[in-house]
Amino acid sequence: MARGSGDILGGTARIGGGLLPQFLDPLNVAPTFMPGMGAVRTASILGRFNVESGLATRALAGATQGMAG
Repeated sequence: MARGSGDILGGTARIGGGLLPQFLDPLNVAPTFMPGMGAVRTASILGRFNVESGLATRALAGATQGMAG
């Protein structure tokens, strides 16, 4: 792969060849379908602590989705 051509086709083949084993591994595929907490649920949780920030809601929702993944 390192000696291949530097054109777009060679670069695409290198990326595809590197990603293919990861896509076929069931442990890498399963976290893709695990949802985190949604924005509505995180807003209700933050509302209990008087936090009314949309940014905080999105940050908490993204953090839970990242932890699930």
